[in-house]
Amino acid sequence: MCRLNAVTRLLCAVLASAAALLAQRFSFRHYTQAEGLSNLAVTCIAQDRDGYIWVGTQAGLFRYDGTSFSAMDEGLASREIWALHVARDGSLWVASRWGVARRNGSRFAEASFPERIEIHGATTLDSDDEGNLWIAATTGLFRIEKASAGSLAGKRLFGGEVSAVHVDSSGDVWTGCGRDLCRVTPAGVRPVGTRMGLPSTRWLSITTAPDHSVWVRSSDGLYRKDRSAAAFVSVAPGLPQSGVDSAKLFADRMAGVLVPTDRGLALQQGADWMVVDTSRGLESESVSFALVDTEGSIWIGLPGSGVVRWLGFRRWESWTMAEGLPSNLIWNIRRDHQGNLWVATDTGLGKMDAQTGRWRIWNSRNGLGGNRIRALAVDGEDLWVGPAPGRLSRIRNDAVVATYGARQGLPNERVNGLLMDRNRRLWVCARGLYRSIGEGASLRFET
Repeated sequence: MCRLNAVTRLLCAVLASAAALLAQRFSFRHYTQAEGLSNLAVTCIAQDRDGYIWVGTQAGLFRYDGTSFSAMDEGLASREIWALHVARDGSLWVASRWGVARRNGSRFAEASFPERIEIHGATTLDSDDEGNLWIAATTGLFRIEKASAGSLAGKRLFGGEVSAVHVDSSGDVWTGCGRDLCRVTPAGVRPVGTRMGLPSTRWLSITTAPDHSVWVRSSDGLYRKDRSAAAFVSVAPGLPQSGVDSAKLFADRMAGVLVPTDRGLALQQGADWMVVDTSRGLESESVSFALVDTEGSIWIGLPGSGVVRWLGFRRWESWTMAEGLPSNLIWNIRRDHQGNLWVATDTGLGKMDAQTGRWRIWNSRNGLGGNRIRALAVDGEDLWVGPAPGRLSRIRNDAVVATYGARQGLPNERVNGLLMDRNRRLWVCARGLYRSIGEGASLRFET
């Protein structure tokens, strides 16, 4: 056994992880009263063309300037905010419970209507390419014609409860009308939902996805109609329900369709869905709203809990024990020549298959020389595994083919680091520095 001189200690420090890496959940920044958001019952979120984030709540409208929130509801008919909409000309429109207003400079200008209107829901404002603003109210569908030209005069197109309004990518106007889905045409309003395969219910949100499919959502159902299809089909019937009227669908080219639910935010993952909830780092499971900003961050409204911003969305991925890791305490990571990811943890070795994304675990029960894995090295088809304490192990084709200890010249106490050099010699830091000699059954280690 050689004494550890300065060079050996330095090499061992390079080979070994000086500190454990903790596997991460999704990262969120939480905004509450401390950041100026004095009401936490969030109903809607929007980003204006200057980049400001606007948040509507049940008791106030707030604007985020990158540092803090400020109350911005002076001049509105009500502080109970239900919908925000940025029109194609960049105008910010606000629907409070008792009216609609447009932001003019630093003030709001209220629109006028032939009767008092009441608004309830986050999908109650939209605009078309001609500059008209469409408004869904409890007493009917209203429109402000040429709103982009400065008009603030609204007129009713038809009566009855309208729960949502949306202008799709083709310019067609869809509404939730009573317990049906309606389409607005030059000839009038036509109920089309039940004829297109939808159940009779209140439709709370409508949106158009990047592929031009139309999505509709009730409190307990999500449906989609492809652009060329004649009928809607049910999407992800197993998704959690939403009892929040402000649970608006949001479609984005990068994020896909975002679906707020009572159990978290649901996102498309190819053909599957992922629900981001408290187990993945969200502050609260009930989600009222979601928005993707111009920088790609997702802002999430939590009724009663404020707003969170998802940091590093689609830029970072994370895995923990919930996804199959042996432990959340990580000591080393290596990728083999087939693209599989090997992770040394405090309670075993994990392998994420490059093809399936699934995890498999190795520990002393299936042949490893120990459970607390500190070091890994890849050599062609072989993976070398260094436990601490335990025997150095060699894995080939997903099987432990050999372990090495005192009989091969290594101490059994601890392997702190492994390195395979260009001559295919394995260097081991274990109460000293060791180098492999020989091959196969004659493999030994010398100091």
